[in-house]
Amino acid sequence: MALSMAGHAAGFLRKTPLGLEWATYQANKRELLRYEGQWVVIHGEQILGIRPPYEEALQLGYERAGYVDFLAHQILASEPVHLLPPQPI
Repeated sequence: MALSMAGHAAGFLRKTPLGLEWATYQANKRELLRYEGQWVVIHGEQILGIRPPYEEALQLGYERAGYVDFLAHQILASEPVHLLPPQPI
């Protein structure tokens, strides 16, 4: 049952903005961890490159993908969780 739920979640993510890029990051995370702390640039299912500073990663994304959606994400073993204060409904 959990396996089908995971497949459903992955399918949902692929349909959200940058969902395909996030799925590509997750699928390659084990190999990417060799570059922990650096920034990976992903467009669609293609890893465009890895750069140490964010600014160089962003520049690479614009040069290789153009001015379209792409993911520039810092490679970390565990993703930080940012808690937001409660919002009134």
